Amino acid sequence: MHVLFALTIQSFAGLLLLLSAGSKLRDTAEFERVLGAYEILPSPLLRPTALLLPLLELGLAAGLLLRVGDTISAWLGAGLLVVFALAIGINLARGRSEIDCGCHWGTGDGGIARWMVARNVLVALLLVLSTIGVQAQPLGAAEIWTIVSASLVFLSLYHTLPLLMGSRGAARREAEWIP
Repeated sequence: MHVLFALTIQSFAGLLLLLSAGSKLRDTAEFERVLGAYEILPSPLLRPTALLLPLLELGLAAGLLLRVGDTISAWLGAGLLVVFALAIGINLARGRSEIDCGCHWGTGDGGIARWMVARNVLVALLLVLSTIGVQAQPLGAAEIWTIVSASLVFLSLYHTLPLLMGSRGAARREAEWIP
């Protein structure tokens, strides 16, 4: 994998984890409610998970964005995304698609869908691939600008994907913006 693409994927994932952690830390009670709605964790683990998961996301984001332990951060971030995909998949298999995915930074998207599983698995796969066969090299201003710009584009696409996929909650949010 080309170093610029690998670093772009890692930077995108770092920003994603940073924003995700921020929204969870802003309202841990709401995040605890979202976790509870998944009906996977026992009740006594909801509060500690709601507090510790965003801290884990912050640590992984720091590793990816600051390139300190970026390989382990990429693999752990990929694992975390797979866990999220499994939680969504389990609830879809249970016929419970109306719960908040908890993945859109507090926007309350109004439901989960199969494409969310695929999205998380794809990002996880890209994170793992970003660690394979990439040779470190010095980066100039143009390369850094490319990485930052492309990471922000990927982040924008990730965040607007619910609207593109026709998510009920996203369509409702868009309608609220129409005068």
